[in-house]
Amino acid sequence: MLIHCVRSLKNHIHGPLSMIPQKYKDELPLLTRSVDGVKSRKRAFLEGHVRFNNFQDENVYFFNMVRDPLDRLVSSFYFNRHGDGLLSPKQLEELRKNTHPEVIDETFDECVHHERLSCTGPKMLGYMMGFFCGYHPMCRKPTQWTLEEAKRNLDYYTVVGIVEQYNSSMRALEFLFPSMFSGLVKKYYSHQGTDYQAKSHAYRYVPPSPEVRKLMKEKMRLEYEFYEYAKLRFDMLLDELHLKDSDVR
Repeated sequence: MLIHCVRSLKNHIHGPLSMIPQKYKDELPLLTRSVDGVKSRKRAFLEGHVRFNNFQDENVYFFNMVRDPLDRLVSSFYFNRHGDGLLSPKQLEELRKNTHPEVIDETFDECVHHERLSCTGPKMLGYMMGFFCGYHPMCRKPTQWTLEEAKRNLDYYTVVGIVEQYNSSMRALEFLFPSMFSGLVKKYYSHQGTDYQAKSHAYRYVPPSPEVRKLMKEKMRLEYEFYEYAKLRFDMLLDELHLKDSDVR
């Protein structure tokens, strides 16, 4: 939703430019080339599923969004198998290449029961931590070291918003970057209840059972610790900026 809203703004932003690495080893080179390619522009917006990297450049600003870890994992699980209403058949076919045909129609509960890597593997249990941790090899496993490194790297982000507090997250971005995001909150509310919002949810979504939810939260203990830490920091930012949910409409 954020990228969709930014694209519809008329603030003379260069972008959003998408960075979509095909393989893990391509991520950092792509990110570096993309940042170098827009440094001469005053207002450029790069977006993509790439990990944190410290460019040591005061003109490069970082912002991100985090979500309840299990909700994010379950949504991603179904999206990777069945897509949503915004994907073309070709895009869905490409997306499903990484999923074995015999497990395409599994529910999340069934996946957990069979202990498949796509729902219980190390990458899944520490997904958000890994992104904020960066490109060190140790960042690919959900360990205490990964958690602490991810927490430290939050200091480099101007805003790390919370999906469950989407309105406040948008308001913080608009407040801190008015020349780029003026009108963002208004644009966000104009898309509420629209066809775009309805189509943007994963298909064939089956919520996890209470038993599986409890089990996965235990497995994702470090991921939840990071999430709660990010939420605390975001609440502190809202207090510092004197922004509340009631301010955003």
